[in-house]
Amino acid sequence: MLALAFVPLLESSTALPSALVTSAKPREPACEVLEHGHYVPQAQRFRYADAGSVTGERFEINDVRFVDQATAIPRTLGQRFGIRYRLGGLTQSSVVVTWRVVYPSPVRGNKRWEYSFRATPASGELVQHLLYDFNIASEMVAGRWDFQVLVDGRAACSFAFAVK
Repeated sequence: MLALAFVPLLESSTALPSALVTSAKPREPACEVLEHGHYVPQAQRFRYADAGSVTGERFEINDVRFVDQATAIPRTLGQRFGIRYRLGGLTQSSVVVTWRVVYPSPVRGNKRWEYSFRATPASGELVQHLLYDFNIASEMVAGRWDFQVLVDGRAACSFAFAVK
């Protein structure tokens, strides 16, 4: 995911035509999925109203334990699944991180869920979870569920689950 352009070093003082001069592109953040599959909460969940979600709410939790590295998720109530990811190479002091879950078919008229927030990682690295719980029967649609992480509107990483 790292894209660089190199400017050749010349020993002569001959100027290059501007069409031949390139500059380094800004370093893109690296994203790595550290864990995926079913999880068990290890801390209290906090509820927030979220008009963009299919249930009208979202939850955040600070600590979970992944119990397997599953890619197939049963279509039953109570399933908890998701990813733990690490964003590295964040050179800006503040970035906008977007979580996106794309459904295989619309859920209550929505093709996806999206939530953005500003993060200021002091070390240039951010480790977080993107999780989903099946709490309502109507949201349990079979097919490919894509979990995506974007940084400043650009795709950083994604992971697909097969809900069966």
